[in-house]
Amino acid sequence: MTRRRGSVVLTGPLPPPVHGAALVTERMRTAVREARGEVIVIDTNDRGPAWCRAARMLVGLARLALLVASRRRPAIYVGGAGGELLWFQAVVLAVGRLGGGELVFHHHNTGPLRARTPAMALVVRCGGARLLHVVLGEPMREALQQTYPAARRVVVCSNAGHMEPARVMPGPATPPARVVLGHLSNLSRAKGLADVVDAALAARARGSDVELVVAGPATDPDAERLLALAAAELGDRFTWLGAVERHRVETFLVGLDLFLFPSSYDLEAEPLVVLEAARAGVPTLAYDVGCVGGIVDRPGVVLPIGGDFTDAVATAVEAVAPLTDDDRAERRRAVADGFDRRRRAAAERWRELVGLLVDG
Repeated sequence: MTRRRGSVVLTGPLPPPVHGAALVTERMRTAVREARGEVIVIDTNDRGPAWCRAARMLVGLARLALLVASRRRPAIYVGGAGGELLWFQAVVLAVGRLGGGELVFHHHNTGPLRARTPAMALVVRCGGARLLHVVLGEPMREALQQTYPAARRVVVCSNAGHMEPARVMPGPATPPARVVLGHLSNLSRAKGLADVVDAALAARARGSDVELVVAGPATDPDAERLLALAAAELGDRFTWLGAVERHRVETFLVGLDLFLFPSSYDLEAEPLVVLEAARAGVPTLAYDVGCVGGIVDRPGVVLPIGGDFTDAVATAVEAVAPLTDDDRAERRRAVADGFDRRRRAAAERWRELVGLLVDG
């Protein structure tokens, strides 16, 4: 049996809607095509009615079965999901395994790695010893292999590997001593909005001249109340941009002195926005969730969940406020250099992964 070069069945979410896993799956599709690979996509994103999604998935599974039956030996790439989609992805791996091609499962979700679930256990079993598990950081590797000892082939590949090199631009044009704080997420208490607002208010109460810029949609009435509180307390020192299109994220980030990401969301893995902040040279203050601790370099700060985030932010603001424009620019370059080192190492892993899929 021989496999035609580049026959890859790619299973995972594609934009729209846009989120981290969808962006990574889209980038893998692009990378395989650039390597002159043939790509067959099973799009698992949840846009449109449920029956449309189910139809897309069943048609894709049928195409995979035909490839296996025709002795094509397709490689299988799965952009890992959580919840009920894991059952479907286990079936994809089982069918793909019959074809004898490479099997890759790219984990984007830490929940099923920390606590054993029947669906993830089935994924590991269906993939067998040949399944290559791709994780985003060492914490995910440790959790995966502790929870599922049968997952023997594991490689760490940060999402930084398929991002563009750092691009450091001038920081915010603000009066001397003012420090601009920013936060971007699907705004909610779990994603850290309450801690962000509290931190800005605490820094101001300690005498600092702070400005807070928040981006992203409010996901519930609680988030709307927190935004209203920030507007009432900070006045013209507060801006809520609402949802920000992907191509405007960089513009948002370069206008900040410090990026705040105190997420306690229990499924957090390696947030792309934290990497994007580092790429723009903006230090991040965050809680140590998922793989965040491995992607925040000094002068950024990583705290255990429940740590005194407001004090950490106020202290960081006091350290930034007296810096000259040249000093702030030097800090930005240092953060960006750290990102580029991480990006280069991960990019090599990413190229190896694409080569494995396309060439076997």
